[in-house]
Amino acid sequence: MNSKSGKSQRIRHNYTKIYLLTAALVLIGGIVGGLLLLHFSNIQAPPPAATTEDGTQSAAETGEETTAPAATSQPAASTTAAAEASPTDEPIDTSKVVRFSMSDDDFKILSPLSLINLEHQAQAEAKTVDIKETLAGTGKTLSQLEWSMFLNKDALNALVELNAALIGQYPNYQLLLLSGYTADLNKTSCKSADLEQPLCDEHITGFAFDCRYAVKTGDKTVGVQIFADEAKQQTAFLLAEGAKLGLIQSKANLEGHVQNDLRHFRYVGTPHAQYIHEHKITIEDYLNEIKKYNYNNRMTLTDADGAAYELYYVAVRAGGTEVPVPKDTENYTIWSDNVGGYIVTIMTSPAAPAEPAE
Repeated sequence: MNSKSGKSQRIRHNYTKIYLLTAALVLIGGIVGGLLLLHFSNIQAPPPAATTEDGTQSAAETGEETTAPAATSQPAASTTAAAEASPTDEPIDTSKVVRFSMSDDDFKILSPLSLINLEHQAQAEAKTVDIKETLAGTGKTLSQLEWSMFLNKDALNALVELNAALIGQYPNYQLLLLSGYTADLNKTSCKSADLEQPLCDEHITGFAFDCRYAVKTGDKTVGVQIFADEAKQQTAFLLAEGAKLGLIQSKANLEGHVQNDLRHFRYVGTPHAQYIHEHKITIEDYLNEIKKYNYNNRMTLTDADGAAYELYYVAVRAGGTEVPVPKDTENYTIWSDNVGGYIVTIMTSPAAPAEPAE
């Protein structure tokens, strides 16, 4: 009996060891699994947002869009116009930009780069000034066909400078303004009889005008067309100088055919005019070129004075458009193209100071 009892006790003791060893292994496995789970959850969790001194998260870290008042004469975006395809979906470092919120009304504002043609009509009133009233008392003059004529102020300033440059180079030549802004397109001097609407719809923007030469010959002044053979030298100078001032000889691309009236000019601003003039393209072609660029991949231009610029396109988006501009940027414009987006132009370096004359 004692022998059997001792054997039973040894068996129970062995079972106890096995049970304790199994429990220990299960406990160790649970601890290891928990540590692994904690490790991987820490890897996947995002880092805590940076906070300001008052304990709130900064906009740059939270990804919130910053709104700021648009700069002077800078239009904004439409939520109704169809968005053009543009490679603008690349990530943008939100800590380095200010985003401007654009509205439908902003998009309608006419800009120097607003495309106006048979498909894209003006959606807002032009901002113009009376030419004679504006120039009165300034010492600047401009001959005009009618007493009361109107232009956008920037276009007028460029035209007056161009006329002064022409007179300085060719004293017997000056420009005669034939037509400027008008809401009645039938009054413009360049219209196409084979189209339902005049070719030069741009007059409704206030940025376009028609002109010819007034040439002194002895005691007479005669009118000479811009495209006249006798004025080829003066016209070559006029177009090159105009491009420096933001003016181009405007062309329209209708049904795949480029049409133009050599009396018709359009203010598009610098450095855009220089590029359009040098490449001999239309405004449509230029806008299509800009659409290839975005905030992270910008077009670079240099104007005639050596100032450097960067440009990019921001397509209108349904429900609201945010236009990014680099922080601490002072000299820039945001212009609607009146088609489906905005052209942002940033001056990255100003023109070098002119050397004093000897």
